[in-house]
Amino acid sequence: MENDDLILPKDFPKLKNDAFLRACHGQETNHVPVWCMRQAGRYLPEFREFRAGKDFFETCRSPAACCELTLQPLRRFPFDAAIIFSDILVIPQAMGMDVQMVAGKGPTFPEPLKEPEDLLLLQPKVDVNKELGYVFKAITLTRHKLDGKVPLIGFTGAPVRSHTHTHTHTHTHTHTHIYRERENYLLIIIL
Repeated sequence: MENDDLILPKDFPKLKNDAFLRACHGQETNHVPVWCMRQAGRYLPEFREFRAGKDFFETCRSPAACCELTLQPLRRFPFDAAIIFSDILVIPQAMGMDVQMVAGKGPTFPEPLKEPEDLLLLQPKVDVNKELGYVFKAITLTRHKLDGKVPLIGFTGAPVRSHTHTHTHTHTHTHTHIYRERENYLLIIIL
């Protein structure tokens, strides 16, 4: 993808291997479909080479980079599905949070959410096309580059899961906090 033009999600190539989708629908398959979590990742030398010196979230915002990293495992292994390269933390970023990926530590939040009321500091209305359009472009580009070889799996961060990442405490403490404040928390997150 040379420029930032949107590749339209039309005329996708016909799917050649539907074993994964058939299994998802409880239908008979001629083999057990194989895919793995974190399919694109550090276990691949080409992944490490491609990512060397690049900011993690800049990579996530590049449809071409996401496409390349999604396709790498399929060049090595006969997986029955591809998983789009991205991260659920692009959602809090789109809502106005500063998220940084620190080498050797992982994601950090300079100003984490501490109390349920902190959710009110986030952007309540997000222009999804503006803030996350690169995800749509990456998915569309990857669907075309897959040329129907296998289906493409996407993912998203549900509110509670996203909140556990954005909270200042450990996951256990965060879940305890959410439970203790469940009436307030759930109302705030829904609104």
